[in-house]
Amino acid sequence: MGDSMNIFLLMMIFVVGGIAGWIYEIIFYYFNSHRKKIYMRGSNFLPFINVYSFGCVFLALITYFFKDNPLYVFLLSVLITGSLELLTGLVLKKVFNLRLWDYNKEILNFGNIGGYICLRSVLVFGIGGLLLVYMLIPILKTLEGNILNVVSVVLFIVFALDLIYNTFISKIVKSKSARDIYEKKGLKYLDF
Repeated sequence: MGDSMNIFLLMMIFVVGGIAGWIYEIIFYYFNSHRKKIYMRGSNFLPFINVYSFGCVFLALITYFFKDNPLYVFLLSVLITGSLELLTGLVLKKVFNLRLWDYNKEILNFGNIGGYICLRSVLVFGIGGLLLVYMLIPILKTLEGNILNVVSVVLFIVFALDLIYNTFISKIVKSKSARDIYEKKGLKYLDF
C-alpha cells in the first residue's frame, strides 16, 4: 500500500498500542511497588488500556508525516502526549472529580506538574512515538494484505466490543464489568 496510512493499519495500531500500554503499566507498577505486587491496569477483559490505544492512533496520524526526522517525531510525541495527559488529568479532576493517576505517588516522578505529568512519563511516550513510527508501522506495512486486513478487523472489533461493554454497557444494564470480575478473583487494581 505504499507509504500511506490506511484503516487496517490504524486498527492494528489501536490493538497493539493498547496491549503495549498495558504491558508497560504492569511492569512499571510492579517496580513502583518495589517488586512486591502486580497490579492490574485498565478496565477491560482483554489486556489493553484504552487511552494507549487511542493515543497511539492519534500519534501515528500526526507523527508519521514527520517520519523523515526522528527528532521531530520524538518532540511531537513528547509535546502531544504531555499536553493530552495534563489536559485530560485536569478535566477529569475538575469536571468529574476523578483521579485516574497521580505521579506524586510514583517512583521517578521528577519534573512533576500536579501529579498529572512528569518528565519520565513524557520521555517514555516520546520513545514510544519513535518505536511506533520506526518499528511498529514498518513491520505492519510489510505484512499488509488481505490476511492482515481480516486480522485487523477481527481484532479491532473484539477489542472495541470489550471497551464498549466495560465503558458503557455494563453501567447501563448494571452488570459486572471486567474490573468487578477480576477483583472478585483476587486481582489487585491500583487506585489513587
